[in-house]
Amino acid sequence: MKRTFLDLPPEIRNEIYLLALQHNRPLQVIRVWIKHQYTLKSDRSSCNTALLATCRTINKEATPVLYGSNSIVIGGASVPEFVAQIGASVKHLRQIEVSFHGTINILRSAMRALQPAGELEILKIGIFLFGDAKNAWSMARGLVPWVKAQCGRRRSSGAEQKDVRDVVKVLKFAGREFAEEGMGVVSVREEYEEEVRAKLVELMK
Repeated sequence: MKRTFLDLPPEIRNEIYLLALQHNRPLQVIRVWIKHQYTLKSDRSSCNTALLATCRTINKEATPVLYGSNSIVIGGASVPEFVAQIGASVKHLRQIEVSFHGTINILRSAMRALQPAGELEILKIGIFLFGDAKNAWSMARGLVPWVKAQCGRRRSSGAEQKDVRDVVKVLKFAGREFAEEGMGVVSVREEYEEEVRAKLVELMK
């Protein structure tokens, strides 16, 4: 009888998925305007997501590898549409960087969309322009929708709900260089991260 890929042991298939889908560098979420959809790209090439379209079984097995083993970088304004496109797969995200361009309302919308991403290990805010977020209070308010949703979840063990202090530990902040020459670099004070975390703990009381 002819053997197929699905006849391989699950551990071997998973290793193949990792080889095909895992990247050493972050994957950028790029909008393909002709198709009005988003796609993932590494620095050098497209991410080979065609593997997920092979069949339902492979899609089910490989999707958690794609979103769970890569760091994803996305513009804040694109988050709601991207999450709508990938649907329930958002729950597999483990590391994501959301680019912040100074508008808290856009960040808040992005955080609402990411509420189902309950297993994030790193949620980084890449700051291109401080704008509304010079005040740590403002940044904290923008992050409230995601933090509040996670505080309402139970831990993976199912024993108890997550504590806000544990939830905010995944938050990271980083300044990002501007694309245009001469515009400089946004620097994030070392204390800023702790200030935002402290404000979120206060807001969740």
